[in-house]
Amino acid sequence: MEHSYHYPKHIRDLLGIATPITGTPELFLQARWSTERKRTSAWDASYPGTLDSSFGPCQDGTNAHCGASFIPTCADQAPYLTQYSIPCVSDSSFAENLSSVDTDIPWSIKLVRVFNQFLKADGLDGHTGPFLSRETVGLSFYQDTAMNTRFKDPPGAKKAL
Repeated sequence: MEHSYHYPKHIRDLLGIATPITGTPELFLQARWSTERKRTSAWDASYPGTLDSSFGPCQDGTNAHCGASFIPTCADQAPYLTQYSIPCVSDSSFAENLSSVDTDIPWSIKLVRVFNQFLKADGLDGHTGPFLSRETVGLSFYQDTAMNTRFKDPPGAKKAL
């Protein structure tokens, strides 16, 4: 978890943005759950939902944000929470999903590709904004070359840009 938020911090430093950034277990878990919801059917039996919605299920759907608002119940979260000693996660944060990021390459190259794809598509706004302005981050990589990021501002926080 620690290593994955250092890249956005480095990019911020290069751009002169002093907003601090830290990784949080809650956001890493939210990114993981929404990635699992988007890329697998593991949660579908317990959480039927509306196909291709932000909550899911997502199999064979086309919504890029499918699964983004998915958070399992506290009972289903329990096996994940024990490794971090945190309470049940109940607040969904901002999420983005980015495909075509190979998971079998070094972290340095992987995260450079993420930033480059966001920057190419949106400039310094849009999907790139969270890398540059949010104070907390969670990332999840899935072997089918997808990446999911979670970003959240604490209440009352000011944006860096």
